[in-house]
Amino acid sequence: MVRMQLYVTEEIHKDLRQEARRRYVTVSEVARQRMSRPRGAVKQNVKSPKEGIMELIKLGESLDWSGTPKNLSSEIDKTLYGG
Repeated sequence: MVRMQLYVTEEIHKDLRQEARRRYVTVSEVARQRMSRPRGAVKQNVKSPKEGIMELIKLGESLDWSGTPKNLSSEIDKTLYGG
């Protein structure tokens, strides 16, 4: 590899740092991966495990749980398969 130094805006630097933290890699690794992508490549929506869990919690809170038995976890077979 060749060492190089470049200047980026505060916004780009913040974005690189956040992605590096989410993915547990260095800022340099994120920058190298971004620069090696083909132009116009679609950016992947990479989330940390914490962000994924928070999305699931929000989804669960938004669902209508009325009509769901209170003892569903202990009666799952009966609820799903009858009997």
